[in-house]
Amino acid sequence: MAQIFVSHCSEDQTEYQNLTFSLRRSDIDVWDPAGLLAGSPLSDQLRSAIQNCFACIFLATKRSVQSKWCLAELGAFWGTGKKVVIYLSDRDLTENDLPPQFRGNVLTSSVQDVVQAIEQISAGQKKSDFRPARIPGLRLFQHEGYYPIDLADGNRPVLNAATYIKALHHFLEENVYDRRAAMDLVYLRVDNFGREPDIVPASHERDYSALIRKYELEFFREHFKDEKERVFRNARRVVNDLGQTLKGVFLELVLHDVRNPIHSIIAARNTSGISNRNIGDPSTRFVVNYVRNQGRDLMEAMEGGSKIAYKKTFTQTKVVKATTTPIHDDLYGLVGILCLNIDIEALDRFDEHQRAEFFENFKRNTGKTPAFELL
Repeated sequence: MAQIFVSHCSEDQTEYQNLTFSLRRSDIDVWDPAGLLAGSPLSDQLRSAIQNCFACIFLATKRSVQSKWCLAELGAFWGTGKKVVIYLSDRDLTENDLPPQFRGNVLTSSVQDVVQAIEQISAGQKKSDFRPARIPGLRLFQHEGYYPIDLADGNRPVLNAATYIKALHHFLEENVYDRRAAMDLVYLRVDNFGREPDIVPASHERDYSALIRKYELEFFREHFKDEKERVFRNARRVVNDLGQTLKGVFLELVLHDVRNPIHSIIAARNTSGISNRNIGDPSTRFVVNYVRNQGRDLMEAMEGGSKIAYKKTFTQTKVVKATTTPIHDDLYGLVGILCLNIDIEALDRFDEHQRAEFFENFKRNTGKTPAFELL
């Protein structure tokens, strides 16, 4: 049986030990927080545990319903669509004391009912169900009129403070609930904080805090850097390693974070003399429109094979052969775009000496052959 996660307050050790004893006596494998490793980021280890566990039991006490860590853990399970069983260890608590999105979940004050509920959930699971599900809801750009990115000078993306505050108020309305779009709002503020004027004035700081509470985004906000690193770690390695391999052959690689067009470039190699873009630069109009259109234009091109090896113009005199590949994450969906651009104009102008230099660069080895490759 796969593991289950017990979200609890560290001060409720007696209640936690009693519950886990009953679960293990019924052959239910409980994830053990004692296995957390010193020196490794706590957020990464908790995230891994949440992804690998197929369900969560919330040990509800007066302390745990006030715990930011517990609420963040519950929000993570809720966001992935996994089952949450509420165990009311404190008999004075009622359903009204729970976070709104968990009212109506399996709710019991009986340990035996908890065990039975977990057994039923486990029996209905397939192996593939243990993988994290995408966070439900729409992306912010899918809510017409609430996407706070404009284009200045016809091409440069800029933040629109008025639209941001309008969106903030909209997603706080009682009859509106979209956690995925709210995440996009928080993403735009946190990722641009310190690089752009703060999008949330002091007069609306309470509204922003209310959005964080409503959508259980404390964990997401507090561990933002770690989560962004997780999402883009592999794609960034691809850009850096391929960029080093193809250095000097007039080929650039650029990785865009499409959730923040203001500073979208998070990895770039060999851009000098081609697009001349750097890490931290904004996206192009193409990326903003791609996000606004939910990728429809690019997806249509992909189906016909047109997104590979197409002609693209950076300026009136710079033409490249381009390939654009979307990057998706299991939880968040579309997160990035990997662009590969070959300067075909430079290749057309080569004389004999430049052609020789090009092929020398193409063949050049800069790394050390690992032992396992040696015959």
